[in-house]
Amino acid sequence: MIINDEKSYRAHPALNFSSAKHLLDSPKHFKASLAEKVEQTEDMLIGTAVHAKILEGRDYPLTVMPEGMDGRTSEGRAWKKANSHLETMSRDGFAMVKRLIEAVQSSADVQYLLSRCHFREQGIVQSFRNTEIKGKIDALGQDEQGRYMIVDVKTAKDANPSVWSIEASRRRYFLQMSWYQTLVALEYKLDYAPPFFWVVAEKTNAADVCIFQPPAEALQIGQKQLDICIERYQECQRTNQWPGYGSGLLDLEVSYFDRRKYLN
Repeated sequence: MIINDEKSYRAHPALNFSSAKHLLDSPKHFKASLAEKVEQTEDMLIGTAVHAKILEGRDYPLTVMPEGMDGRTSEGRAWKKANSHLETMSRDGFAMVKRLIEAVQSSADVQYLLSRCHFREQGIVQSFRNTEIKGKIDALGQDEQGRYMIVDVKTAKDANPSVWSIEASRRRYFLQMSWYQTLVALEYKLDYAPPFFWVVAEKTNAADVCIFQPPAEALQIGQKQLDICIERYQECQRTNQWPGYGSGLLDLEVSYFDRRKYLN
C-alpha cells in the first residue's frame, strides 16, 4: 500500500526502521525509543534541507539570524516571532546546505541515477511475516534493464569509503537497506531484491559526493538483522516481555579490530 500523504503515513501504526533498529540492541531499548522525543539538531536540519531540494526540488524554509542580533533582546525576539514559520540555522550551517546541494547537483553520476527514479519520498506499508512494516523510500525507479532500484540520499561527516563502511554498520544502514528492499519487493510483487545505492554527501568544505552499492556481505547482514528484528518483535508482542541485554554475568567478546591489531 502506497501512502504519500505525510500526516497519514506518520499516523499509520506499522513498525518502521527508526524504531525497529533498537531491537538489535534489545527489546527494552526498542520500547524506550518509542517514548523518546527527538530534538532536531543543525546536522539533522542540514540533511532535511538537502533532501528537500535534491529529491523534491523545493527549498526548505530556512533563515539565518542577522549578524550581530541577539535573540534575547526585544529586537531579537521580534525577529524570531516574524520568522517563526522558518527554521533558523547558523551561517555556517546555511552555507553547508548550499554547498552540498550544489555538489550533488553537479554530480553527473548522481543526476543520472536520480533521473531514473520517478518516485520520490514514497511511503510504503506492507505485511511481512504477519507483521505490518512501513518505510519512506527516498528515490525509487528502474534501471536500464527495467529492474526496480532504490536510491537513498545521506549526508555524513565523512564520505571516505573506509569510514563510511563503519558508519553504515554503526547506524544500522544495512538493516535499513533490507527493510526498504523488502517493502519495494512486496509492493511491486518482485522476485528479487531491488538494487540499492547510497548517495553520500560529505559535510565538509570539500563537499565530496560518493555513490556506494552495498556488497553481498552487507545484503546478507541486513537480511539477517531484519529477521532478528521481526522475530524479537513478534516474540515480545506475544509474551508482553521486553528484556534488556541480559541478566547475571555477561560474556564480552574482543572486537575484531583489536584482535587483528594486537593478536595476529
